Amino acid sequence: MPSILLIVTGSIAAPKALDLCKILLKEGYNIEVILTHGAKEFVSEEMFEALAITNIFSNIFDAKMEEKIGHIELSRKSDLVLTYPASANFIAKIANGLADDLASTAILASNKKIFIAPAMNVEMWHNKIVKDNIVKIENRNIDVINPESGLLACGEIGEGRLKEPQDMYQIIENYFNLRYKLVNKNILITAGGTREKIDPVRYIGNFSSGKQGLAIAKKFREYGANVTLIAANINLHIPKNIKTLTCESAEQMSDLVHDQCKELKYDIAIFSAAVADYKVAEIAAQKIKKKQHDKLTLTLVKNPDILANISKVLYKPKVLIGFAAESENLEQNAKEKLVKKNCDYIVANNIATHEIFASDENNILFINKKESHSFAGTKERIAEFIIKNIFKVI
Repeated sequence: MPSILLIVTGSIAAPKALDLCKILLKEGYNIEVILTHGAKEFVSEEMFEALAITNIFSNIFDAKMEEKIGHIELSRKSDLVLTYPASANFIAKIANGLADDLASTAILASNKKIFIAPAMNVEMWHNKIVKDNIVKIENRNIDVINPESGLLACGEIGEGRLKEPQDMYQIIENYFNLRYKLVNKNILITAGGTREKIDPVRYIGNFSSGKQGLAIAKKFREYGANVTLIAANINLHIPKNIKTLTCESAEQMSDLVHDQCKELKYDIAIFSAAVADYKVAEIAAQKIKKKQHDKLTLTLVKNPDILANISKVLYKPKVLIGFAAESENLEQNAKEKLVKKNCDYIVANNIATHEIFASDENNILFINKKESHSFAGTKERIAEFIIKNIFKVI
């Protein structure tokens, strides 16, 4: 069963962490606990020991971890890091990169999925400083489990109640169910923008950074899938645990896609790359000199349609997802592309304002043959949204 590192911080809701532990232990989860000094004002190590949890820590120099680097060891061997409850103070620490105790240091050292479940007074929750910190946390690929509305411990009514233990357990279970379903699945992703040579120094290109495709690739790896990324001119750090093949042009990308699909049966293929529709008919062998031409005319010919072509072959992936960058009639054009390219889903981007290129934010329309859903957020959260929406067909 999965292992969870549970961090409990200084909140009056801290005793609910005991109830959550009871549920998780009953379902077979392995739990280790970090208590902050504030948490000890509301719960004790003995309370968790009474549940048969033996690994409970609070001091960054805890003697029980003296032979290892405790904050790294704890964060590495868990499958999920959960802060429940998360106080406003702890949220501020994580948002701003502080590491002054075992709990905050373990969060910064973690390479696993992190959930944070806030609990606080309604006015604190709605304070702009707290909201800004929440945005920072979400932008760092940490999932914030928003509090509920109701009667608070202080007697006021409003948002700020910690997510109830049974509801929190269901969120954890859903995460691991998806992870279980995706582990060892084969995922093919194209990302970036292709370039078509004009001469040895010039090319036709586009503004795509590859951020969205890379975010999707990282998210699939996070869930345990085997990911192959075909990257066109991406100037971003790509984790070593993602198999990466590089290319420059549309034709090169097309060849790699077909080669990969012939070699391995892919469960899902996501074509997020911005592929040039046309290429230069004849690439000049030498640099074209400006002084020779007052005007320059280029003859362009069509590039291979990667998505449409892969949908027609016997070795096509089980699920095909295309991207559509549109400057007008977003939904109509995306639905037409869905049918024309014979794919299962289309992720449509409105590029009319040019704001999505190289941005950390995105606003998409996710379309299949029956329905469409809009979603806005960071590209990491868009990636999560896409994965969760194709969960039922993989």
